[in-house]
Amino acid sequence: MDNRRYRQNRAGLITLLVVSAVVVAVVVPVSVYFGAIQTSRSTEPSEPRPGTSRTSTGTATSAVQTLDVGSSSQVVRTTLTTVTRGSSTTTETSTSSSVGSTVPEQDLEEIQRVLLRRHNELRGLHGSPNLTWNDELTRFAANYAANNFSCDNVQLIHSGGPYGENLAAGYQGGESPVNAWYDEISLYNYSDPGFAEATGHFTQLIWNTTLELGCAIVNCNNAWSQYTICEYYPMGNIVGSTRERTQELFRQHVPPLLDS
Repeated sequence: MDNRRYRQNRAGLITLLVVSAVVVAVVVPVSVYFGAIQTSRSTEPSEPRPGTSRTSTGTATSAVQTLDVGSSSQVVRTTLTTVTRGSSTTTETSTSSSVGSTVPEQDLEEIQRVLLRRHNELRGLHGSPNLTWNDELTRFAANYAANNFSCDNVQLIHSGGPYGENLAAGYQGGESPVNAWYDEISLYNYSDPGFAEATGHFTQLIWNTTLELGCAIVNCNNAWSQYTICEYYPMGNIVGSTRERTQELFRQHVPPLLDS
């Protein structure tokens, strides 16, 4: 297996990270190969608030999106499991596709917990508030993955939805894709803040007015291993109408490390 990992964003700029720590920047088409990540950006004003599966008292619910394709039937099953105060309800929908492979629900629940925990651990290093899980964001991510992603032809293409969005392929579990997004901190210039293709995952991840998170994964039976899509509300990476306004926004919402 190739040890290279690619990072891609909407503009098609890819930073090639080689295991030996040699970094080379190249411009390639949108189609990508092993180990890719991609982020999104927006312009002011921010996006509308998503729906939520929270209880009337404001207690957050937990959701897992399972993208399940049987090896013989090739039917993708999207399962939403909502847990509320000890009870649970499950809704299932099916469509024809060759998205990914069967994943035990308990494994997906663990990946969901790790995705949220790792986001909050890294955000805490910058003083950004903890994220809470949002079922509607999770549903949006899973529906987009089920209808637009194929393990046989991996392309990281954004949904164009109303939320912030980070994508990854080739990174397993919950920590690996989040760490890959955060590693862009080494490229971010706090002296000249703003949106850059090479650091957009990092800036969305720690954007300090983003409060809610929802993610879905697809497991692939090939070298890509796993596709991860995370949605953020309110979205980050907001670009102003002028360079000065953009710098102001990123200076305000992308805080440095607390111990820096």
